Amino acid sequence: MIFLTVGTQLPFDRLVECVDQLCGKYPDLSVFGQIGESKYQPKNFDYQTSLSIQEFNKRFCSAQLIISHAGMGSIITALSNNKPILMMPRETQFAEHRNDHQLGTAKNFSAKQGCFVFKSFAELELHYKNIQRGKAKTSQVSKYAPEQMITNLKQIIA
Repeated sequence: MIFLTVGTQLPFDRLVECVDQLCGKYPDLSVFGQIGESKYQPKNFDYQTSLSIQEFNKRFCSAQLIISHAGMGSIITALSNNKPILMMPRETQFAEHRNDHQLGTAKNFSAKQGCFVFKSFAELELHYKNIQRGKAKTSQVSKYAPEQMITNLKQIIA
């Protein structure tokens, strides 16, 4: 199962539509989405506007693949659970966010095993096919900051 999450703050119609297009092309694909207050209503996969924390965690943990916006919470949760993540950054040019910080986040995490960035349906499909062919490896990260970072922050605060 693939779990789609757009985050909790803003709708993300462009992402939802790309995933719906993927499901339309691959009808056997099992996808569930948390789509927020999206104006675009998917035709090819099951979804809810929002989920309880318990339901979100259940869906996230049972998924083999995560498709998401380029939000830190989704990325860290996917990597700490050793799940590949396909992420589409929100962009101000499409009025999807207040600034383009997700472009930088996506760029930096794209170098990490298991993180794949897409900006179009064609790129989403390409990454999906590569993951299905076993060409995508993931690497698990800790849920916690490295000890040296914590030490450095303590020194800054002191």
